[in-house]
Amino acid sequence: MIEHYVSQVFPNGFKAQVVATSRDAAVRYKTALETAITEKIAQLEQSNPDNISLERLGKLQTAVIMSFKHNQPESHREFTDEKAQDKSIASFKLPFDATDEHGNTGNVGILVVANMLLTGFDAPIEQVMYLDQVIRMHNLLQAIARVNRVYSVEKKQSPDSEEKRETVEKKFGFIVDYVGVGHHLRKALADYNERDQEKVTETLIPKDELISQLKAAQRKVEEIIEKSGIVERYDYEAFYDLFYDEDMRFEFVLAFREFAKHLDALYPNKEALEYIKDFKYYSEINVKAEQHFRDERISLKGITPKLRKVVDEHLISKGIDQKIKPISILDDDFTRSVSQLSRDKTKASAIEHAVRHFIEVNVNEDPTLYNSFSEQLEQILLAFQENWNEAYKKLEELRKNIIKARTEDTHGLHRTKQIPFFNNYKAQFFGDAKLTDEQLALLVDLTQDVTALLETELKLKGFWERIPAQNRVKANLLDLILSPEYKDKLPDSFDKRQVFISSTMQIAKLKNETILYV
Repeated sequence: MIEHYVSQVFPNGFKAQVVATSRDAAVRYKTALETAITEKIAQLEQSNPDNISLERLGKLQTAVIMSFKHNQPESHREFTDEKAQDKSIASFKLPFDATDEHGNTGNVGILVVANMLLTGFDAPIEQVMYLDQVIRMHNLLQAIARVNRVYSVEKKQSPDSEEKRETVEKKFGFIVDYVGVGHHLRKALADYNERDQEKVTETLIPKDELISQLKAAQRKVEEIIEKSGIVERYDYEAFYDLFYDEDMRFEFVLAFREFAKHLDALYPNKEALEYIKDFKYYSEINVKAEQHFRDERISLKGITPKLRKVVDEHLISKGIDQKIKPISILDDDFTRSVSQLSRDKTKASAIEHAVRHFIEVNVNEDPTLYNSFSEQLEQILLAFQENWNEAYKKLEELRKNIIKARTEDTHGLHRTKQIPFFNNYKAQFFGDAKLTDEQLALLVDLTQDVTALLETELKLKGFWERIPAQNRVKANLLDLILSPEYKDKLPDSFDKRQVFISSTMQIAKLKNETILYV
């Protein structure tokens, strides 16, 4: 029981219930379970290939829940105290690393019950029920429904971890039957109509069927690889070429996740072990593709901790570090990294997705500038979609232009506070034309006047919730753009007045903190 729980349920953060055949058996179970846990910890201290958390396992508590009886033996008294029971149940319902407002921790991981908590007990964190008592009719259906309840628990990261917090989903449950309750199922369903009976029986999947589902899921992934014509399984660039098509990329990812779901249901049973090599291989492709395309949607997020521990060690052994961020397009090593790729399409793809990611991250810094880069990116891809060598050269030029733009002369303006407004006004009034000295001076003056106005007005508490305050700024901006200083000197200033005002307000909202505090 502990072997099954610790290897298949505990690593993913879920909990267990033991249904004992009697009150005496429940008490004996608690003692036996605690002994088995101690022995399991000692065993794992010697060999722990799946990296089970010994710290969490060492805190694991068991609790007995049974009703009070007047003639009960003294040894039962501590297990029938209602306050203690309430505390144990509250702990059981919490994730392992959680603490509620009453100070209850989530350390209770196994509840042993004797004719209690079989109906009306809501604990979706429970994934497995061990049956050592025959339960029938409605109680049996309640047991099935409880462990099958969909649930997610947040994966706790260490305080100094840079990883995002993840949630682990419970997508299925286990009923471990020690007494043969299966033949009671049909009788339990007798009062239900045929459709409802099918709904219940469909949720019960025997082990042989789980193995068949895993085999079919693995075959689907292999068919995608075979269909693509990839011969060398570790030719990552071939996969990059294949995955350049987003539809193909996500067809593979969805098939991989379906495979991982079925593997999780069986691992570490011996029937699942033959699929671990393929799981590591598919995971490797996933992670390499995520890093190449800078696309977190194809990460290993959603893979359960039980399987993540299997694959993380493998990736480290292959020199693939998931924690290292992809090289920035600003990094001196970026060019060297791309040049190590052998195919023109792969090189172009690497630059394209690195530039695309950089634009997405920085667009709010200077919307006009980065949106123009985005447009240039799409134009290059459209113009050279079949000429990857030329696309690679043009994309590299774009990358260099982005770097250059970040270091160009600011004409005395503040780069993060004022240049976004300057670039916006330049695009509005002069487009791509080269500015004369007079035009340049005019835009610098306009930018300084606008930011001076905003620095004063944005200090008003709750400015972006106050419509009258915003309208006052818009009126001041209108007066400014139509003033003699700018009206006759900026092309089409009257016709573009509304665009000038709305774009200024949009940038001001994005740059609010920068305008006020930088």
